Amino acid sequence: MRRAQLMMQLEQVGPSGYALAVSLLGNTDDAADALQDAVATVLRVRSYDPAQGTFKAWFLAVVRNRCLDVLRQRKRRPQADMESAEIETEPSEGPEALATRDEMTAIVKRELAALRRPHREILILREFLELGYTEIAEVLGIPPGTVMSRLHRARSALADRVKSYG
Repeated sequence: MRRAQLMMQLEQVGPSGYALAVSLLGNTDDAADALQDAVATVLRVRSYDPAQGTFKAWFLAVVRNRCLDVLRQRKRRPQADMESAEIETEPSEGPEALATRDEMTAIVKRELAALRRPHREILILREFLELGYTEIAEVLGIPPGTVMSRLHRARSALADRVKSYG
């Protein structure tokens, strides 16, 4: 892939890579560093093979691997910073409904951050980055069937945690 083509592809998938990095590393500074390292690796290596899947899935796998390296180096538990995740609201909602929705959003973000990394990671890829099962399988390096079962367990774990709030 030529450098100009690669740069265009990177511009398209960069925001998804950043969102994934923020969710895995827990803060924007570390995420920006990891994303920059991942982009540098992609530009240096240029090993993308279209026969192996989408560019987006491949790039997200590179970002994920870089984030895992950072986590191993720092030996700390990641805390997801989901501030960048927005939930759309209906313009007709009143102040009470908006306050309730904001409270529920904060609860979901807090409980998502408290999930084990594999559960948090798969929910971020599916629900926030809107990847399909095949792309998630490519990013995580697992079979599509495992994606489905892990996603089910992750959703159940999150639902159980959120239910405790009433």
